[in-house]
Amino acid sequence: MTEKKTTTKAQQRATNAYRQKNKERTQYLNQRSATKRFITANATDEDIILVKEWLSERQKAEPTEITAEAIQQYINSLSQSELQWLELEAKKRRLHLRDQEDKQRLQEEKRTVNSEIKMDLPEPE
Repeated sequence: MTEKKTTTKAQQRATNAYRQKNKERTQYLNQRSATKRFITANATDEDIILVKEWLSERQKAEPTEITAEAIQQYINSLSQSELQWLELEAKKRRLHLRDQEDKQRLQEEKRTVNSEIKMDLPEPE
């Protein structure tokens, strides 16, 4: 039997205090999540086309330039848990890339070994 996880009263108070203190950030994250849920779960092909058009219009109106200052501002705006999540995602990405490199290296070694074996075998008569 699985136990239902419950949030403690102290955790609930802390969450509410954070939300009160960071109303704009909380609202932004809620809207972003709702948008993602809508696009991934409910949007029709027409909706997707519209969203792409809106993004294209916005990008034309406001070309985005990523600067070191913009990145630093973004990092400073993140909560501790968001930073930890980003660090974990970056670590998973690095591990994935390392795995891909290892696979490529192994495939290359196999090709080399196979070609050496073929060179060592006598020609069939």
